[in-house]
Amino acid sequence: MLWHQGETDDAGATMVKDPRLTTLADYEAAFRRLRAALARQPWWDDETRFIAGELIRDGWLSARNDFYFAGALNGRYDAVASSEGLGHVGDAAHFDGQALQTMGERMFDAWVTLEKSR
Repeated sequence: MLWHQGETDDAGATMVKDPRLTTLADYEAAFRRLRAALARQPWWDDETRFIAGELIRDGWLSARNDFYFAGALNGRYDAVASSEGLGHVGDAAHFDGQALQTMGERMFDAWVTLEKSR
């Protein structure tokens, strides 16, 4: 499972209807509900890999990265693909083309690492 959540739940986002997840605590709670819902799916098992991609580190949403390392992704088959050093299109929210490619490569590398730990 690849997960890459963006800014649509931010208070300033206009494309999402209420309720928005405007606090990190709300976002983390919703993420935990998502993980629980995924775990109930018939195709999900205890060894399903879950790889999250960080948001832009120096962007206005970078606080959302914090909860990944605060325990939200600490399972044996969980990983986080770093966004360290990746560029954006000028809005500090959306990766540029090269950054998207690099993020994909980092997510793949995380999958390879998880597969080796099997």
